[in-house]
Amino acid sequence: MAKLEWKIEKLYQQLEDVFSQSCNQVRKKQSRTYEEMAAENEAQLNDKKKKFKIDDSEEKPIYNPKNVPLGWDGK
Repeated sequence: MAKLEWKIEKLYQQLEDVFSQSCNQVRKKQSRTYEEMAAENEAQLNDKKKKFKIDDSEEKPIYNPKNVPLGWDGK
């Protein structure tokens, strides 16, 4: 039993800073106002929209009046 307690204590010592940072992050999030949370959510949505934006060139149909087979590059 003492060996198990020793292992747990060593693991706790190694992860102590991670635990304290997690607690601080939770306290920080709990103390924010509604406006701050709404602004953060809006910023995250804008980042996602920018990340998944589709190029206009992919939306346009390919001009192929003679119905020639297209190559690997779509031209």
